Amino acid sequence: MRTAPDVGIVTVSAIPNLTGTSVNPLLRAVYLIAAGWSVTLYVPWFEPDDQLREYGCRLINEEAQRHEIQAWLPESLRCYQPKIVFYPARYGRRTMVPHPVTSLSHILHSHDAVVFEELERHFLLDGHRIDTSAFRLKKRIPLIVSIMHTNQALFGSVRSGRWWRPLAHGATSLLVRAICHCSYNVQSPAPMLRDHGESVVSLNGISDKYLTYRPRASTSGAYFIGKLIPEKGLHNTFRLLRAAGATHLDVFGSGDLAYVRSLEAQYGVAAVLRGGTAAPWLALAPYRVFVNCSLSEVLCTTTAEALAMRKWVIVPRHPSNQIFAQFDNCLVYGSDAEFLSCWHRAMANEPSDDPKVAAQLSWAAATRRIIHVMTEQQGQRHYDPPPYHAVDAAEHAAIRYWLGNSSQAGGHAVTGSHPAHHVSKV
Repeated sequence: MRTAPDVGIVTVSAIPNLTGTSVNPLLRAVYLIAAGWSVTLYVPWFEPDDQLREYGCRLINEEAQRHEIQAWLPESLRCYQPKIVFYPARYGRRTMVPHPVTSLSHILHSHDAVVFEELERHFLLDGHRIDTSAFRLKKRIPLIVSIMHTNQALFGSVRSGRWWRPLAHGATSLLVRAICHCSYNVQSPAPMLRDHGESVVSLNGISDKYLTYRPRASTSGAYFIGKLIPEKGLHNTFRLLRAAGATHLDVFGSGDLAYVRSLEAQYGVAAVLRGGTAAPWLALAPYRVFVNCSLSEVLCTTTAEALAMRKWVIVPRHPSNQIFAQFDNCLVYGSDAEFLSCWHRAMANEPSDDPKVAAQLSWAAATRRIIHVMTEQQGQRHYDPPPYHAVDAAEHAAIRYWLGNSSQAGGHAVTGSHPAHHVSKV
């Protein structure tokens, strides 16, 4: 690589969607620029109907979206904004996730390295045709790295059946080996990424806003933030909160309203719907506890953010939460009785300041790791397995039950985790 390496980062979503697959690649690009790299960020451009599905608003043109991205960044980071290149994309009618409508290999500029975030989505044109021209990218680009965020095998299997699991896992493995020099899960056990004494590391980080903002006091309230869909395990959250004697849960995000209302009716715990928020570190400041019962993640950004904000987090014992168990304010349960013990501890005690959070979860730490991959590890191929963490048969059946229940109620309309009032001003 040259003295100032040039890297392209390709992602499947962008601001104003406030999900991990839009926020994390942007911040990765920004912090690499701050470290002296030259970065081009490739983001999808949707037609108006798909914009409404993905962002909850319609953008006039590409310049309007560039403005949204710049405005979302903290002022201290705006001087590091990457060059942005758009590629045409649409929602797959079968997969219900974004896919490019043209070959990315024809859009990519020449770079020293390219990072694909959610690789399998980039090379399935219209969601079902493999982009065969991508297999020639290795000849053009010296280093291609894949970072996988989503547990695609699980998300697909609960909707399409268990046959989807080995199919998705195998297809992703083949794509990774055919296109990339190395690949990593966003929560990676890769030996070359470990610092001394660490068993699992993260290639994502937490914005400094979460690490530096400190509210005056926290109430005893609990909250959930994320997409309101059965795969996120909200039915377990409501069930366990009822056993704990809680009367309500503040819920941030957007998704399947019928699902949430069904949970209220069955478990007698009121959902206080707060919508999306563009500044979670402010909106979530009064709360003491984040309850996240999801088993479908690879690494949950909102859990990391809660730890950074010095909150208790209550999560199930599961491989996807392995990285969080090391932190003082993370309470892990393996049974209903253990959840109640975690809940009572969180209600009775203030969370502590844990210096390990900034050391492990900051973007500075994550950037050092990705730079290590793209500089010192060239020529050493490494393939983490595609991220797949299983759920047991009972949870699999529960998710399918709630999928059917809410869909029959006519309320299944998932959009991005955007503020409900958000409208582009450009």
